[in-house]
Amino acid sequence: MKAPAYLKALRVYVSKYQIFFKNSDLREIGTKKVQEFYLSLNGSPKYIKNVLDGLRKMLQDALDWNDIRQMPKFPKIDVPEPDIRTIDLDQQDMIIKKIADPMDRTYILFTAREMVRPSETRGLFWEDLDFRHDRVTIRRHFSLK
Repeated sequence: MKAPAYLKALRVYVSKYQIFFKNSDLREIGTKKVQEFYLSLNGSPKYIKNVLDGLRKMLQDALDWNDIRQMPKFPKIDVPEPDIRTIDLDQQDMIIKKIADPMDRTYILFTAREMVRPSETRGLFWEDLDFRHDRVTIRRHFSLK
């Protein structure tokens, strides 16, 4: 099962393919058309890579199903590592102590100290907590709503 956020992104990518390739036959999408599509895209390198990865997957499936004879070449896209800036634990503690609601404070503290995504904290069930071995198992997460 695919996460709803991923499926939403795929729908956006497919609409981009439909607009650019219009009535093109899948068998007509070669390296030149892929390059033209790439040059038409706007956005961050990560976004452009994701859009092209979706197209690559679609064409790879077509190749696997013998709908096309060869795979077009795709441009290599370098995605820079994000500049992640953090604050030290003392500053985190000062901020977390100012959160009035104890449940909110616990949620934020757990998420920060365990270094998990908020969607993973939201997806926890009691069965995921092993107090005997001081361990948490991340099995699921929330996506969109």
